[in-house]
Amino acid sequence: MSESEKRIAPFGLRLPPALKARVQKSADDANRSLNAEIIARLESSFEGPSREEYDAMKKWTQDILKTALDVAVEQIIAEKDTGRGE
Repeated sequence: MSESEKRIAPFGLRLPPALKARVQKSADDANRSLNAEIIARLESSFEGPSREEYDAMKKWTQDILKTALDVAVEQIIAEKDTGRGE
């Protein structure tokens, strides 16, 4: 155990037996201790997309919506021009 790990205050955590077994299996599969598995899962739950990823996803979504809207408008105009939209 490293010095920094020794300075971390113990924290009691009550887990239902079935959940503890599932987390322990995941820890075993990842060659981690139960504590390390819980820490890894907690840390990952706070991770989200970076600002750049968020902006890229937002632009991509806006582009898709604009394209879909443009296609829908073109279809409405085409149907109106052919007399099917009346």
